[in-house]
Amino acid sequence: VYDVTDATNPQINQDASVFLNDRAVRDALHAPKSKPWALNFDFVFGNPDGLNIDPSTEPMNFLTEFATNATAHGVGVVLYSGNNDALIAHRGTEITIQNTTFGGIQGFTVKPSTPWYNDEQQFAGIIRQERNWTYVLFDNSGHLVPADNPKNAFVFLREFVLGNNQTGLVTKSATGQVVVIGGTNSTLAEDVLPGGDEIYYGPGAKISTYVFPSATRAAWKSFIQTETALPTQTAA
Repeated sequence: VYDVTDATNPQINQDASVFLNDRAVRDALHAPKSKPWALNFDFVFGNPDGLNIDPSTEPMNFLTEFATNATAHGVGVVLYSGNNDALIAHRGTEITIQNTTFGGIQGFTVKPSTPWYNDEQQFAGIIRQERNWTYVLFDNSGHLVPADNPKNAFVFLREFVLGNNQTGLVTKSATGQVVVIGGTNSTLAEDVLPGGDEIYYGPGAKISTYVFPSATRAAWKSFIQTETALPTQTAA
């Protein structure tokens, strides 16, 4: 489920509790000792009604308020996705950004289409930075980006999370002309690194391949183009 191109591998039990519940590790991380570490839990805000329904509000109900508050306090927001992530698809991230108001404007004004590169100058993906929001799309990565592409994940952390790399930043020249640091790529702008069409199946080894019907893929592409379109600027 994590990687759209590969559905062959069974889930591997990787229990980190032995290490992360160790007292020395907890001390080093300043982690509480009142409860054991857990890989995940169902609901961030608990299960108050006992109905096993997540009581938290839908993200779109609070994202603009969150973004407005972040803008007011000069807090940057960084979102990233892997282009082969089938659990939290990058399309959803892009649609969410385009429907969120930050810095007083809805969505990005320039579609994500600036390439970024790792330390070996190899293509790593696409980046857009605008009004203190950063979106990075990793090429050839699934849901677990650091596991799939640790070298590029490290560069991303160093340059765009901890650092001040301005690649992909939308700004304006002294004459008021829109300028994108690092430029834009018209091919990348047409379709933001789509994942592969083929999905491989099998019990531990590929024994079959499935591709959705062409009409389904065409309808999805049309929908995405509409939903990720830049907002129309109306004259004052």
